[in-house]
Amino acid sequence: MKDFNDKLSNYVNEAIEAHSGEIAISPTFIARKVVSIIDSENISLPMVTYGFNLQVRSVARSILKAAFDPFHQDGLSGQTEMFTGLCPRYPARRSSTEKDNDSTYVIRSELTLDERNVIPKRLKLSASTMLKHARAFEAETQLLIDNGYFKQGSENVAM
Repeated sequence: MKDFNDKLSNYVNEAIEAHSGEIAISPTFIARKVVSIIDSENISLPMVTYGFNLQVRSVARSILKAAFDPFHQDGLSGQTEMFTGLCPRYPARRSSTEKDNDSTYVIRSELTLDERNVIPKRLKLSASTMLKHARAFEAETQLLIDNGYFKQGSENVAM
């Protein structure tokens, strides 16, 4: 199965690279391209094609998110421009013929003003949520320490 997933990831990466000049790339778009390459003669049963398309879309979603998610280290690598830390693409909700819920990753310079106004709000909300989670985790850890859950060092006494 790992070999299959590796090959599928390679197909997805190649499709993303082949369409890197596109203004917007979505997991649905990439999945369609990969499925058309692998089943170029369209001989698979419709249900097989549908299931495979869903799998490819999932892989594409993961790869695109890893490449362009502002919270993911890989999405911020190689930045040498004036506003460091910005991703080359950002997720935006753009209408599609499928009416799917996938984000479309849009080249930063092609984002609309509305999209540019939404993105910082989403980033701040995510950061706020992550900070609340971190604080709650720290508080729980301190409570466990105070209640003797941990011995000296990091060994658990009991769960």
